[in-house]
Amino acid sequence: MQNTIALRVRSARQSARLTQAELAARLNLSRSAVAQWESASGSAPSTTNLASLALALECSFEWLATGKGSRNVGRLAADRSPPRDDAGDDQPSQTAVVYRHFARDDEEEQLIEAFRELDAFDRAAVVVLTETLSARPLRSRKDRRA
Repeated sequence: MQNTIALRVRSARQSARLTQAELAARLNLSRSAVAQWESASGSAPSTTNLASLALALECSFEWLATGKGSRNVGRLAADRSPPRDDAGDDQPSQTAVVYRHFARDDEEEQLIEAFRELDAFDRAAVVVLTETLSARPLRSRKDRRA
């Protein structure tokens, strides 16, 4: 098992028989971004880019991000109970990641970490508050400044 993200990205790209330029084009990024992710001294892709990579390379998000779990999306159904797709079907999903199951940015990650520190009563209050706020109509920027 590869122990760094850079090695996993390169390995998955090569297994998909894509050049760095081809992968970059699929992700609508520059080739240098892919090269950076594959370099031992380069930067790691963001969570959003890891999700896009997993989809483009047809490998599991978990394996790409951590090196754990099954690399192959097709083997996920054999490794775990069959996932359900959003329609509720019992057919295994072939997506590498379900966006609604992980934080998409630093703000969401911060919220999740803080939420996990709360007791059950406070968690319920946060859920009610969040649902109430998200149900309100969006206000214009002009209204927010007032």
